[in-house]
Amino acid sequence: MTINPTPTGTQVTGELAVTVITDNPTGYKLTMSSKDPTTVANPNDVTNLVHTNGVDKITNMTNPTTSVASALQNNTWGYNKGTKNTVTTFLSVPAYNNPTQLTNTAAPTPTAGDKTTVTIGAKADTNIAAGDYSGAITFSATANYVPPPAMQSFTPSQCQNMTVGQTILMQDTRNNELYRVKKMSDNKCWMIDNLKYNPGNTPIGNYTPPSSGQYMTADGTSSQSTTNSDVPRFVDASSNNNAYCTDSTNALSDSTTKCGYLYNWYGATYGTGLYATASNTTVNGSICPNNNNPGNTGASNSPWRLPSAGTGSATETNEFAYL
Repeated sequence: MTINPTPTGTQVTGELAVTVITDNPTGYKLTMSSKDPTTVANPNDVTNLVHTNGVDKITNMTNPTTSVASALQNNTWGYNKGTKNTVTTFLSVPAYNNPTQLTNTAAPTPTAGDKTTVTIGAKADTNIAAGDYSGAITFSATANYVPPPAMQSFTPSQCQNMTVGQTILMQDTRNNELYRVKKMSDNKCWMIDNLKYNPGNTPIGNYTPPSSGQYMTADGTSSQSTTNSDVPRFVDASSNNNAYCTDSTNALSDSTTKCGYLYNWYGATYGTGLYATASNTTVNGSICPNNNNPGNTGASNSPWRLPSAGTGSATETNEFAYL
């Protein structure tokens, strides 16, 4: 940037244009900051415009009100988003460790990309030398986070399109837990992480954390009956009591660990499997992450369900995963 100072101050402006092209479905963020101070000879000048003589400088402006653009004072410089024909006030260039966000989109860019224009302004008086002043600005474009696909929207055709042995990461939208799903040798897609969903008091509450040595009946006793079995029970792995988890340090903190909940029959079937349910009776309710009414299954909805148990007949094939 070339400046010819005058006693009262001369202001010059110039434009920088950044074009971003991405096919990321959730768009991108564009930020701007000063240069990394560890990459320059004099870190103290990282936000200054320095003359070719190495002595005279135009310093980064200070806004009277933080984040509110203002007019340049003599021997200062700044930026603002927009073209130089529209920008009249400026902002202080942010530090490298505290970049400012210029753009945040939510969809892929057009084929030609998105263009963001920033105007740089500098003002100088005769207290500093005329000539060329230079500095550096860092622009960073990063793709926005793309959440894993929802388990509730998973379809049989998507499972069919997977190859045997393929593993994908999916999200249960009820509590945003992540689970690995793997296509096994039986050509079915199985969750390979334990379910970590506790519906609390809705719709089948009465959850009470267990104590050491308790059973998976509703009241934690070894005797099962209508009164203590027709109540949901979930054993929390983070309690390390009767939980299907041997890694106490991870517990539920990592959604792809082996830790999860243990469910009694009533809880696993979302209240549809009762103590008095006759053997060999089909129970359709499930705590699985379906996208229809809680606890029910339906052909028109995501078909996650509990494996079938069968009758134990020698001619019957029960469901299990071929590892």
